[in-house]
Amino acid sequence: FKGDPRYNDFYARSKTKMSGGFIGKQKIVTKEVEKATKERIQADLKERILKEVRSQIPAGYVLYDNSAYFEFESLQPVEKDNNSVQVNERALFYGIIFNRKNLSQYIAKAGWPDYKEGDVDVVDIEKLNFTLRNKENIRPWELEQISFTLKGSALVVLLYNEGELKASLLGVPKKSISTVLAGYPSIERAEVVVTPFLKSSLPRKAKDIKIERKIG
Repeated sequence: FKGDPRYNDFYARSKTKMSGGFIGKQKIVTKEVEKATKERIQADLKERILKEVRSQIPAGYVLYDNSAYFEFESLQPVEKDNNSVQVNERALFYGIIFNRKNLSQYIAKAGWPDYKEGDVDVVDIEKLNFTLRNKENIRPWELEQISFTLKGSALVVLLYNEGELKASLLGVPKKSISTVLAGYPSIERAEVVVTPFLKSSLPRKAKDIKIERKIG
């Protein structure tokens, strides 16, 4: 109100001493530079966090890049001694992971008319194209259900219990192997190698039987 008649009618006094403040030159970051720097930092954080998260995903689970959420918080810039300002960002990560077994069964039921039941696995399930519907407008961790699509070619493989198969093969004569394998419809064909060649039956210890699965 200085210059205004009311100026002389105002008066105030602090009850405590005033301290602090700043006199001198202060380094600042232009809005354009700050924005570009934050974008670079956030892109780097996303890459590093996803890499770290993937290394910690439990076995048997799948994480798609498009199911990842990041929230960023801008921290107070720090003035450095070399005539520069350090821009800092904090990232918070949310991700949706899927049980590979359950997801494989869901895909089999949706796209394989002959599938009835049983354990299956979708080869390279991680390479399917995952899209979370309305991603920009939802916070999945606050919802009970989400809607998404999966696109791509899926090779569904019927699984078998390897321990059970080994147990059923113990000491079996070579001529009877096909009879045992007939009880495992998920095995299309098998090549059996017994060493030494002259042995007429499979080993009697499970540790001596090695099973190698080939797909395609």
